[in-house]
Amino acid sequence: MNNANGATDLNIPRQSLIYLLFCLFGILIYVFAGLLPLSGTARKNEGKIDLLKKRIDVQQVALPLFQDLQKRLNVKASQSLPFPAPAKIPRDEIGKVKQTIQEMAQKNNLTAVLIAPDMDALVKETTRIAVVTELKGDLFDFRNFLIAINGLPYVTRTAEMQIRQTTLGTVFMLKVNIEVS
Repeated sequence: MNNANGATDLNIPRQSLIYLLFCLFGILIYVFAGLLPLSGTARKNEGKIDLLKKRIDVQQVALPLFQDLQKRLNVKASQSLPFPAPAKIPRDEIGKVKQTIQEMAQKNNLTAVLIAPDMDALVKETTRIAVVTELKGDLFDFRNFLIAINGLPYVTRTAEMQIRQTTLGTVFMLKVNIEVS
């Protein structure tokens, strides 16, 4: 119906308007309290998904390297370390120590650069002599060499160990003490 101003007059009962306002208010509460926080959570989850995708990509790149290292580690390696009964090597057989260490290095695919007993200890007639060994090769082969050399009954302890990366490869310096009678 038109009133004097030319606008249509809607005759909606007052109680219906109140119900309509309550419904609109309920819808607004639902949107602001329910849907808006969900959109923020969705954005956070998308960020987490992107981060996980990046981590998966990095792991896929590193997988071949990991598999190669796992093969080289050779899981069948000795599960127990050798603990031989302590023994002393006779003084006149000290020359054989160099040959024994060199054979162990070759057996473990390492190149012996230097094998030198401490000359001062040889002259002083001590019962413990330090032997310095310098080797070139792979870290996994050096691990096997360490197990083998500590399996010698006259090797009492590993006194010092250094690992250096050079342009020619990895160099290992090892100083062990041997018991001499």
